[in-house]
Amino acid sequence: MTPLSWDEAYAKAKLTLSQMTRSEKNSMLHSTMDQAQGWFIGNIPGVPRLGIPSLNMQDNGNGFRTAEDYLIGTVTCWPSSLSLAATWDEQLVRGVSAAMGDEFATKGANVILGPGVFVARVAKGGRNFETLSGEDPYLGAKLAVQWVTGIQSKGIVATLKHFVFNNQETHRNGYNSQVDDKTAWELYYQPFEAAVDAGAGAVMCSYNLQDGIHSCSNPARLKDDLKGTLGFRGFVMSDWGAEHGTSIEDGEDMDMENGKGKDQFDANSVSEEAVNAAVTRTLATIYKMHLENTTKCTGGNCSGPLHADAQQGHQYLALQGATESIVLLKNDGAVLPLRPSSVKKIRVLGKAANAGVVNPNHDSWTAADLYSGGGSGHVTPGYHVSALDGIKKRASQSGIRVLDDSSEEQADVTIVVAGTLSSEAADRTTLSLDDGADDLIAATGSKTKNVVVLLQVPGAVLMPWKDSVNAIAALFLGGQETGNAWASVLFGDHAPTGHLPVSIPATEADTIEPSSDTNITYSEGLATGYRNKRFSYAFPFGHGLTYTNFSYSKGSSQACGQSVCVYFQLTNLGHVAAATVPQLYLEYPPEAKEPAAILKGFSKTGVLQPGQTVQVMFQLTRRDLSYWESGSWKQVRAAKAHIGASSADIRLSLLVTSQEVIIV
Repeated sequence: MTPLSWDEAYAKAKLTLSQMTRSEKNSMLHSTMDQAQGWFIGNIPGVPRLGIPSLNMQDNGNGFRTAEDYLIGTVTCWPSSLSLAATWDEQLVRGVSAAMGDEFATKGANVILGPGVFVARVAKGGRNFETLSGEDPYLGAKLAVQWVTGIQSKGIVATLKHFVFNNQETHRNGYNSQVDDKTAWELYYQPFEAAVDAGAGAVMCSYNLQDGIHSCSNPARLKDDLKGTLGFRGFVMSDWGAEHGTSIEDGEDMDMENGKGKDQFDANSVSEEAVNAAVTRTLATIYKMHLENTTKCTGGNCSGPLHADAQQGHQYLALQGATESIVLLKNDGAVLPLRPSSVKKIRVLGKAANAGVVNPNHDSWTAADLYSGGGSGHVTPGYHVSALDGIKKRASQSGIRVLDDSSEEQADVTIVVAGTLSSEAADRTTLSLDDGADDLIAATGSKTKNVVVLLQVPGAVLMPWKDSVNAIAALFLGGQETGNAWASVLFGDHAPTGHLPVSIPATEADTIEPSSDTNITYSEGLATGYRNKRFSYAFPFGHGLTYTNFSYSKGSSQACGQSVCVYFQLTNLGHVAAATVPQLYLEYPPEAKEPAAILKGFSKTGVLQPGQTVQVMFQLTRRDLSYWESGSWKQVRAAKAHIGASSADIRLSLLVTSQEVIIV
């Protein structure tokens, strides 16, 4: 069903509003919360006499949160949002979000509490696995558009989170972010802006303060920036317990309860004008998404849909998402893929190889595993395929033996599987791997030939052993099909296509640390991640190898309408069919005060056969060629476009203007 335009939705909303009592309006400003069967994580009551449905809200952007045991096995544990970001694949992201939307609709939900689109600032950030942006706003903007479009095509309202400057979990309820305007508009607002333009229906304000004011009570951010300049026309909800008092006058439209919320929220204290504005926004979102016609049940009476099996054959798509997100970081000596002609026996080491899953319903609510991060972003799968199980199954098909740990036979290849956990409510204390895995890898690499390291991680980790092993691949929490995804890449059924959405630092000193200060000034400005030239990286942002090599040639540029189109030829030079993700980084003139060339284009190619050449095109818009200064965007006359395989692997450079290109 095609969503209504916002203007059409607002017209319907105003008509309905004129028929509502103040009590009915007040009821739509505050959630009820009940974890019993038939209820969702968040529930805004409807108004049956006017045909207004309840809003049935469920976590999360990684899948339908299994907050009750009966939900486990009825929904898909998808690859994490950061894992999807590693695909750099707009169409795949759209397909996964649409399938996720089907599952939410089957379960009776009509609002998804996701996606996370915040730009990762802190490498140890506990929720980095939840963001589509990784460390880059352009990547996040492109993927967020597809994610929102996909989920909302299924009649599910997307909720962008967390607005804004919510970049660490340390002291998350009390730290005050202080961010200059240029950094806000160029770095942290951009994914939200793109998703707003794509029609996102909801935004969630965050726990932290901004400029000394709580996020959900900050009119400068919510009214002036989000609803004003960014043009957001949906409704703003608080995170659970993030409201401090009654904030409807300040730009929030809906308070989500977290135990104490009821005592703090007083709808009768809000002016009629502010109540009308808030309720109109909620009604407009309902009508835009046709929720009055598609909502299956009302909160408290949804036990039937909630018990339904919603997986709908999504196993293959979950596998595809995980497989295409695997990033091959290193492959010295072409030890991968594993071929039965040269590999007869492999050994698999590491506690992570056969890792199990956790069920937060019987543990801490922040419990995490190596398939799904902890907190509200966790999904407990009904089944999972461990790395060891996936490798064993695929190896047997090729007649390759997997040796037992106790076997004294020599293996042709040794695979070490390692990982680390991450969760909401706490930042990681270290970037090292869990269970002594760093020592195991170093020891194995020093005495064994052909060592392959597989990482199941929620973000950046340190790799002090990287020079002592032959191959390294990373998967940013791949969900229930993790083991099968590993097997597909290891044995060459799929040539790897993932690229890093976050930089891999050389040391912890090459990152921004979580701060324990009350006031956190983003003094680095735009110089986060790969944009900070003082940091050293083991593997750069955008990096990702495959089983062949590509050449970049014949760069050119020309004006195309109001944009500049940049072209080049990409050729598969090797003997394996594979896809890749060429990237464009724009170097602005000095007056733009950018710390480095920044991502302004990427394109995941189709599979190129050996020797095949294709033409790739990047379209640079006026916004792409602009920078923020003194409250507005200013367009440059010319900039250098650097095209390559990562932020540090540039193959072509062109000076682009609106009329001509000069090779430099």
